[in-house]
Amino acid sequence: MNVLAMFVVCSVTFASSSAGEQAPARAVDARAQGTAADRLVREWEHALLLGRPAQVVRAGEQALGDEALARDGRVLALLARARADVSGDEPARALLEGARVGTATAGYVELELARLDLALDRLRDVERRLAAAPDAAAPVRFPELSD
Repeated sequence: MNVLAMFVVCSVTFASSSAGEQAPARAVDARAQGTAADRLVREWEHALLLGRPAQVVRAGEQALGDEALARDGRVLALLARARADVSGDEPARALLEGARVGTATAGYVELELARLDLALDRLRDVERRLAAAPDAAAPVRFPELSD
């Protein structure tokens, strides 16, 4: 039996033996994906990495209709980044400055505003947004944000 034939036989055998295990695996995957906002953030980050900001802007208009998504700073920050790429700084800044987000994700909005300021060489504004007050206990304003 040649190598190609063995590969086909092994592939078919593996696929048929694991077919019964796929349904529970999908259920576990769905739970592992987290909330709608978590899934949306992953999708939008991927779209932006692939250079598809218009796709994010189109999806973002619908997403803002959902109150939970409209209050998530991660979602708004990614949508603003896409808007900046598609329409420029002002629509992105308007979205972020008008945001009413929860305290858990407010740092993402401030970080995206700092990114917009940095792109325009507004370094004092970047420092004001991100640096902690001199008397603050933590050296950074938003230590909960991941790298």
